[in-house]
Amino acid sequence: MTKPDTVRHSPSEKDRQGSSISTSLHSWLILSTLFVFMIINFADKALMGIAAKPIMNDLGLSPSQYGWVASSFFFLFSISSLVVGFLTTKYPSKRILLVMAIVWTIAQGVIVSPLAGFWTLIVTRIVLGAGEGPAYGMANHVAMQWFPRTKSGIATAVIGVGVPMGTMLAAPIVGKLVAGIGWRESFGVLALASLVWAAVWFFIGREGPYSHSRRITVAGPVPDVRPVPYGPIIRSRTFLGLLIAGIASYWNVVLLIAWVPVYLTSTQGYETATVGWAVALPWAVQIASNLILVGWLGTALMSRGVSSRVARGVVSGIAVALSGVAMVAFVAAPSGPTKLILLAMAFGIGSCVFSASQSVIGDLVPSRQRGAVLGIYVAVYSLTGVFAPMIAGALVESADVVESGYDRIFLLSAALSLTAGLLCAVLVNPERDRATLNIRHERNSNVID
Repeated sequence: MTKPDTVRHSPSEKDRQGSSISTSLHSWLILSTLFVFMIINFADKALMGIAAKPIMNDLGLSPSQYGWVASSFFFLFSISSLVVGFLTTKYPSKRILLVMAIVWTIAQGVIVSPLAGFWTLIVTRIVLGAGEGPAYGMANHVAMQWFPRTKSGIATAVIGVGVPMGTMLAAPIVGKLVAGIGWRESFGVLALASLVWAAVWFFIGREGPYSHSRRITVAGPVPDVRPVPYGPIIRSRTFLGLLIAGIASYWNVVLLIAWVPVYLTSTQGYETATVGWAVALPWAVQIASNLILVGWLGTALMSRGVSSRVARGVVSGIAVALSGVAMVAFVAAPSGPTKLILLAMAFGIGSCVFSASQSVIGDLVPSRQRGAVLGIYVAVYSLTGVFAPMIAGALVESADVVESGYDRIFLLSAALSLTAGLLCAVLVNPERDRATLNIRHERNSNVID
């Protein structure tokens, strides 16, 4: 008797619809969890700047010493981003994110001890930076595992909103915590938040249907896409344009986290308990910038057939340049509400380039290499975090008048943003560079879970 041939039946329409609904619901659950992940991530960063004045007073730190504490966070930040980015090609994303959250818990929890002084702050900030360095790239990499390429802008916009939302929500709360229970205990609260997130992720985290490890379609496996050497990718004009804009914008983000709260308390008369509300304004602008320019405008333009070059490259490049214009106006404006509004625009509008970059890189490279390229991107632009706080501290300390030292910092930021924004708008063109690198789009419109 002849053994019948094995027939691979395609899933029925009912099966495909059920799977699609299940995937869609879990996609949004994963995206929501990653959104909270980024809120905690940037709340951790915001705490140091908001608590800077009481920390400096309690530990007797000079502006230069505080600059070293702020910069130490970035000592391993870039290296970690790079290493973890390449680990995504070998290890499940669920496991990587879980380990990162546990590292955050430990690094923040140690500072609660009254024995933790200047050197403990340095060491724990280095460890926390190593744990948080890959966070933004990893969150976007995982989010894009759950959404098709045409909707990746929505996923990256939501993750991008988690960055300012973390600080906008945390800044007033952390300000009240620091003034109420003390800066050490505030670190303990954020350590607990990381631990709770890790427990939730342990139960719900998994690889998405658009992950390179789960590329299954109704017709069978998707043909593997040929890997591209990393050298040509990072030398492409698209990657370089995104990188230049990322460096300038991250310079502003680092100053916003580390020095703007100090600037507001030392020159504008804000108290520790209330400075969080003023610091929240730039982050609110970042939320609007991400949702409107990347989430809505970018997606709408792409759905109408506009190229990624225009919808993501030109739009975000103009936003970065406009932040430079606002920075000049902010320096020139007298103290008062107008100055705060200009500060919010200067430090807020250009950050949409980070969300746009995640989508453009997703357009540019095969999904198997996406995590590694995002890791390279974050690793390089985040090197800015090592130098910006120290340079700012040196400029403030060397100035005859403290406020003039801050003005020099902000004008330098304006020049960087104007130049970088224009270069981004001109250089970024993923369609051209995909053709140059001979990369074809992966078919993913009919992927099921």
